[in-house]
Amino acid sequence: MRIRGFGVALALFAADIAIKRYVVAVAPDLGDWWFRFTLFRNEGIVFSLPVPDWLYLPVALAIFLLFAGALVRAIMKRSPSALWLTFVVLGALSNLIDRVTYGATIDYLMFFGRSAVNLADAMIVIGVILFVRSQKRPRDTAV
Repeated sequence: MRIRGFGVALALFAADIAIKRYVVAVAPDLGDWWFRFTLFRNEGIVFSLPVPDWLYLPVALAIFLLFAGALVRAIMKRSPSALWLTFVVLGALSNLIDRVTYGATIDYLMFFGRSAVNLADAMIVIGVILFVRSQKRPRDTAV
């Protein structure tokens, strides 16, 4: 089951990279007011908050390395959380590749003309949520 999950993470990573290349090359604009498939170059961070690259890149790289290190430790311990950390690390790697390649994160799913995201963002959010859930231990009910 875990092998399949790692395969899904790799497939989503590859799909995100391929979609980003397509969107940059073609610049589609499909959809309507609540949902568009379009190119959005996010030069900021979350919610497009502006942060200069001289600050963004070292901080993002440090956070990425922390998660990558946690992933390596989880794999070595054969922890179930390794799968969720794989989603986070591959999603973050995809967005970091964008920054280095295009000078911005490439988003392509626009909701309500305001919220632009990509598949890598979804991988990060889902991975973090499931990682946190996997870390919760059942409460000791003994009195």
